[in-house]
Amino acid sequence: MDKQSPYYKQVALLKSVLPTVAKENCFALKGGTAINLFVRDFPRLSVDIDLAYIHLENRALALPHVRAALTRIAAGLERETSVSAVLQTNSPDEMRIVVTSRDAQMMTVLKAEFTQQDFDFLMSFKHGTPDWSLAPESQIQHLPAVKWKLQNIARMAESKRVEALDKLEKVLNDWLV
Repeated sequence: MDKQSPYYKQVALLKSVLPTVAKENCFALKGGTAINLFVRDFPRLSVDIDLAYIHLENRALALPHVRAALTRIAAGLERETSVSAVLQTNSPDEMRIVVTSRDAQMMTVLKAEFTQQDFDFLMSFKHGTPDWSLAPESQIQHLPAVKWKLQNIARMAESKRVEALDKLEKVLNDWLV
């Protein structure tokens, strides 16, 4: 395998991160691209490690425990690996660690390669009526995560969908410059 390929670099990054994540026994790896990456040789632009908090506690107790565990993971990654790890909290119950390595410059690459066709596809997808002829992969509509996302979009309240579309359009318009 080409060690310079994005796929190889993503797997290498994932393998370097998982041992540190596994030290926190309050989480279980629950699926998503981190697992599917090893099952399907399907190129990805990013890899998420989806974790489930396994203790049965009410939200008021669980959220501070989750935050503390994620903080320890981020600190451990900074200390034990050659990555940058930043805890990002978008809301009290939405927390993530953004991990980057020297080889991970995906946003720059994405913006440089982004086309009108990509824009049109993503907007149609977020609308809930994807134009599959614009998709970057011919069989993408058969992937479970894609089907789930479409179901979630269909369940969105109309006002939320309009808000999400507006937000996506603003971000993607900047990419087309």
